[in-house]
Amino acid sequence: MAQSNLAYRQEAEAERYDALPIRSPRPALRTIEGTRSRAEAEPRTAPWVRTLVVSCAVVLLVVATVSVARISIANATVQMMQTAEQTSAAIEQARAVGLELEVQHSLANNPTRIQDNAAVLHILPAGQPATVQARNGFSAETLDQMQRAAEEARAAEIASMQGSEAGESHE
Repeated sequence: MAQSNLAYRQEAEAERYDALPIRSPRPALRTIEGTRSRAEAEPRTAPWVRTLVVSCAVVLLVVATVSVARISIANATVQMMQTAEQTSAAIEQARAVGLELEVQHSLANNPTRIQDNAAVLHILPAGQPATVQARNGFSAETLDQMQRAAEEARAAEIASMQGSEAGESHE
């Protein structure tokens, strides 16, 4: 019976609450509706339009990236071509200087030119005897005689020294 009593009590309380008016602790909110609905106020774009806009943005980004890369490569190519031209010009200049040096070397080693220049400077070829006048008035022959006499005196002095050394060693 306790259970039946409990069931009766729950039904009675439920009826009592249903009979009471519901009072909310908050003031009641009033809704004012406009003339147009929210869906009409903000028109939605179709999904294909959004896809088109995103696709165009991606294509523009790719085109810009490719353009920047192409300009960079073209700039690097131009710089390399300028460097190659400068190097080629330097090589051609070095070749011209080398050819000029070869010509000067050939002229300097030409035997005919050497003999002509020697004749202008009064230089005789090797092996040709010449008479040279000394400043004191001695001729070349007199100088040769004086040189021979000096050589003979030296030879005699060396012989006497060797002879004196040989005599001392025998004693």
